Amino acid sequence: MDWKLAQSMADDSVAQWNSNDEPGGGIMLFDETQTRVEAFGGLANLEFRIPFSAQSVVRLASVTKHVVASVVLKCVDQGILSLDEGLNTYLPQLTGKQRNVSIRGALDMTGGLPDMIDSAWMLGVPRTALLDCERVLAFLASIEELNFKPGDEFSYSNAGYRLVEAAMEARGITLEAGIREHLFDAFGVHAALPRDQADVVSDLAPGYWFGPNGWRHGISGMPYCGADGQAASAEQFVVWLKALLAGRGPARGLLERLAASAALSNGRETGVGLGIANSHIAGHAFYGFVGGLPGYRSAFLLSPELKLGMLAVANREDADVGGAIASVFSALLGARPDKPTPTETLPDGMFVTSHGPDWLEINRGYATFLGTQSFLHPVGNGQFDSNAFYSPMRLRQDGDDIVGEVGHRFRRFQRISSSAAPSPSWAGEWRLRALGGIVRIDVDGTEARIVIGSGPATDNIALTPLDERRALFERAEGPRRQRVCLSFSADGRSVLLATQRSRVLRFERS
Repeated sequence: MDWKLAQSMADDSVAQWNSNDEPGGGIMLFDETQTRVEAFGGLANLEFRIPFSAQSVVRLASVTKHVVASVVLKCVDQGILSLDEGLNTYLPQLTGKQRNVSIRGALDMTGGLPDMIDSAWMLGVPRTALLDCERVLAFLASIEELNFKPGDEFSYSNAGYRLVEAAMEARGITLEAGIREHLFDAFGVHAALPRDQADVVSDLAPGYWFGPNGWRHGISGMPYCGADGQAASAEQFVVWLKALLAGRGPARGLLERLAASAALSNGRETGVGLGIANSHIAGHAFYGFVGGLPGYRSAFLLSPELKLGMLAVANREDADVGGAIASVFSALLGARPDKPTPTETLPDGMFVTSHGPDWLEINRGYATFLGTQSFLHPVGNGQFDSNAFYSPMRLRQDGDDIVGEVGHRFRRFQRISSSAAPSPSWAGEWRLRALGGIVRIDVDGTEARIVIGSGPATDNIALTPLDERRALFERAEGPRRQRVCLSFSADGRSVLLATQRSRVLRFERS
């Protein structure tokens, strides 16, 4: 192993943040007992020019998930929870199809649970709106449908972790106390689990994103939960990751259980377990996850085979922490990092399935499915793979069509022309009465617009028709952008608003 080259690669990854007073981050490469490579750069706080260091506290976002899943497994071992029981066993207020989604399906993202943030955003609720947990849980409980039948496919969603956290609380276990008592206290790890953006977190480095007027604070108004809530320094969190890697104390046997891949109803493995995804570098198996909140990025990988792990964190929206980890591990192991090169690609264009909201855009080697983008890597035999656990795709060209698996489920996408025009039948007011949603669509000749929200939170956005029954619109808030699909029913009486993470909001004509 080339430790000198690994240190050099880590230094190069953070060096770009050491100039121009920019936010920063860092990388820590470790074995079971000690840190072997460490590099930090940039600022933890732009206002006070505080350098980013191993002691800088950041929001770990979805890296939180495996910690919460670890507590769930402890509760399972004690007979408090069962992975195979439906959520309604613990949350009787659930009345829709999500009642029968199992704890396991909620955590491994095969349950079809629609994501709360995407759903609320499409109803006009700003992502920066400060909501409490009770309102969010009531909102989730009122959603009747699922994105798909449990076990049919994999689709990333945070809602399952929020609901499982509520199930734990229904059994008398507060998540923050459970993490301390079952896991962190044994190793002296200090971490916080704030309720929302307004909670004070000691030594927290603000998260930043770069806008037209320079650096701005990232704001996430939704209450934090078991999907994304943990805040800790790299130094402290690496203590936990070392214990997980070594299987010490209460972490004994946890990594193998967390990393066990989920299987779909057809037997296909997803490569994702409970807050842990499987990957490979230089022929070696790794387990880890990536996370992001507005202004923050985090990622980790662990290799029990090599007895090595790495954590990368940043307080800037544009940080490619997952790429940094892959580059450092590749340097250490003498492998070439897999960089996107559009020398061999699928043909550019816009494609849709024969019905429903599913759409696919191919553009210079990148594939965007229902608003989520990934680079497609050529893997031979005319096939291309996203190599992204959170958006799994394996596609190939079949005549003018694109076919293959998205979310480990087969789909056929047909090319569409760019000459589609909006239908006059789209115009009018549409309501989702069960959730209090209302949108208006205006059509004027070849132009159409959708109006979402109310008062100062109103957005009036242009629609881009795909065909006579589907259209897209793009919405932005802070650093986050999202393209939403409108899919009109054949009888023209309803329209579905859908993203990859939420495909359940069906509005009826007023």
